[in-house]
Amino acid sequence: MAEENIRPCEIGQVIEHTSQGTVQQIEDLRIYVSSPKNPNGKAILVFFDIWGFELPNTRAFVDGLALHGYTAILPDFFYGNPWTANKNKETDYKPWLASHPLERIEKDYIRVAEWINNKLNIKRIGTIGFCWGGRQVALSCSSGLFEAGVSFYGTWMIPEKHVVPICAPVLFLYGDKDAVCPMETILEIRKYAPQAKAKVEVRIFKDVGHGFAHKGNSEDYASAVEANKTMHSWFQTHMA
Repeated sequence: MAEENIRPCEIGQVIEHTSQGTVQQIEDLRIYVSSPKNPNGKAILVFFDIWGFELPNTRAFVDGLALHGYTAILPDFFYGNPWTANKNKETDYKPWLASHPLERIEKDYIRVAEWINNKLNIKRIGTIGFCWGGRQVALSCSSGLFEAGVSFYGTWMIPEKHVVPICAPVLFLYGDKDAVCPMETILEIRKYAPQAKAKVEVRIFKDVGHGFAHKGNSEDYASAVEANKTMHSWFQTHMA
């Protein structure tokens, strides 16, 4: 993970969306819960990107999962302190990242998984993540808590460190024009995939960049639709 690659992504095309779920609490942690009308008995825990808990695009994606029968949970892993456009990319980004340590994130997704198991009585849980959250998919799917995961343009990946320990099926989705995730790293993920403890695949979409699946522009639409279909197919196969 080269130093020059540790930089924030752009916010992208922010949409208008009226949230369909509710904000609840697990002790001090806020969670957004989108409940399906026709539940399939499975849950998806979503790791947002650096723009956090309130981004309408992410809420819309979570609500879309509920339309497919999943109970979708979006925890506020940043505790109301997402990356914002008024921060300085050069001087503020690394300290801001450091304020959200991986140890705390891990403790939070463990207790959310326990809440899903115990409060909702749902035992089958998958994960999805975008950008910053894409790497969290790899980490959480190395924990034994989740059945499958889909990582959208996971950033700051060290393939030998983050891919080899994966023990639940994970699908990595990237665009070949991603300015945040170097193609060299994406191909390294593919190289290390056979060494993982579970099935790991990488799919690269042509002529799209970072964020194409949930905050891209109109030119990204076809690839976003295809990525969404690919995601659902992955979960149907590996959380059948």
